[in-house]
Amino acid sequence: QEVIDLMTLGAGNRTVSSTQMNSVSSRSHGVFMLKLTQQNVATGSKRVAKLKMVDLAGAEKVAKTGATGVLLEQAKKLINHYLH
Repeated sequence: QEVIDLMTLGAGNRTVSSTQMNSVSSRSHGVFMLKLTQQNVATGSKRVAKLKMVDLAGAEKVAKTGATGVLLEQAKKLINHYLH
């Protein structure tokens, strides 16, 4: 339930804008981190697994989106910030 509540909160805070590829293209990043811990009760040993999923807003091909002006500049800044 906690994960569903957080996803609902994130969806409510999401910013979208229209492009030629998608009428509700996200302008918000999504970062999901899941950490699982397993402990052996008999030995006390632990195993940890981490899964990180990232959805970068504005990562579509610019030529296909038709983005211009402020929308295009936002996309370029976001991509440069997270990939460099």
